[in-house]
Amino acid sequence: MAVTFMRRLLCIVVLAVISVYTWRCEAKKDCMIDSEKGWFDMDNVYTCEDNQRCCKEYGNPSCCAEKNKWLIVKDQLILWGGLFGFLSFLGLIVYCRRRDFYVLEGTNPCASCLGIKPQEEEEKPIRT
Repeated sequence: MAVTFMRRLLCIVVLAVISVYTWRCEAKKDCMIDSEKGWFDMDNVYTCEDNQRCCKEYGNPSCCAEKNKWLIVKDQLILWGGLFGFLSFLGLIVYCRRRDFYVLEGTNPCASCLGIKPQEEEEKPIRT
């Protein structure tokens, strides 16, 4: 009983060590900030992924990579589609308010098929 427990524990430890080692050994490359200081100054070295290149953006060291074209198209569609949808909705509201077109007030010809009762124009005064 104790032997199987020790074997299982040993397997778990071995798997944990292997996973940590492979996690740390991902495909990365070192980049140098200033070539005059060299590789031995650790403040002069930063790490990028293997599919990225070492570059400088706005004067700061960075890792650059090209963005997937489908992600760019999706971002643009979300931006401009949302803007167009909002402006169309706003235009529809303005159109309905200017034309006195009330869909839910019972003034449209399809009020009876929607189950909306037409409103009476005015209440009749009570005569005494």
